[in-house]
Amino acid sequence: AWLQWTYPNGTTQNLSLVQLNPTQFVLHLASLSKGMHSYKMYGADLGGMTASLSQQYFSIDNIAPLVSLQKPSAYTNFSSGVYTFTASVQDEHSSLSTVLFNLSTSNSSSVSSSTFSAAGNNNSWTAEINLSELAEGLYTVLVYANDSLGNENKSEAVPFTVDRTAPTVTLLNSSFNTTETNPALSFQVADAFSSVADCTLQADGNLSS
Repeated sequence: AWLQWTYPNGTTQNLSLVQLNPTQFVLHLASLSKGMHSYKMYGADLGGMTASLSQQYFSIDNIAPLVSLQKPSAYTNFSSGVYTFTASVQDEHSSLSTVLFNLSTSNSSSVSSSTFSAAGNNNSWTAEINLSELAEGLYTVLVYANDSLGNENKSEAVPFTVDRTAPTVTLLNSSFNTTETNPALSFQVADAFSSVADCTLQADGNLSS
C-alpha cells in the first residue's frame, strides 16, 4: 500500500505505508508546510490487482488572519448618528469564523467596552454602530478576527471621540475703562473632549479671529 501525496506547491510524491497487520497500514508525517494538501491511497494484492480511494484534501493553517481597521481614522470626532466601522480581514488558507469590533472607553475608576459582530465577505467587514447610544468621551476601537481553525489576531487600537457638548467660553476682562483706542480683550475657550478649531471675538459688530 502507498500514498500519492500532493503538496501545496503542486509537487507529488509516492510514500510507502508501514504494515501493522494484514489489513492495517500507517504513515507518520512531520513538518508539513502550511496550505492545502491532498493524498490518494493505493493498495495492491499478491496478484497485482490495484485499487485506490478518491482524492482526500486537508489544510494546515497555523497563521492568524491579517486584520487592519480601515474606518474610522485615528482621532475622528463624532457626535451622533449611525457610522459604518470598516475593517480589512484576510486569511490565506482557512475560512473566517468570527470578526468583531470592540469599542472601549475608560474613566478614572473603570473601563467599559462593547462588542459588535461584523458582517462581510471577501476582505471587507463592517458593523453599523449607533453612536447616539454612546456616552461622550474618548474611545478606542479594535478589530478581532479568528479563522475556522481557531487562529486569532487583532488590529492596532485606533482612538476616536464622541463629543456633543460645545466649548465653554469665558470673557476674562468683560468690564473695564481704558484710554486705549485698541484695547485688548481676553477670553478663554475650553472643550472637555476636542481641541478648539477656531475662536472669534465680536465687538461692536466686528468679528476678529
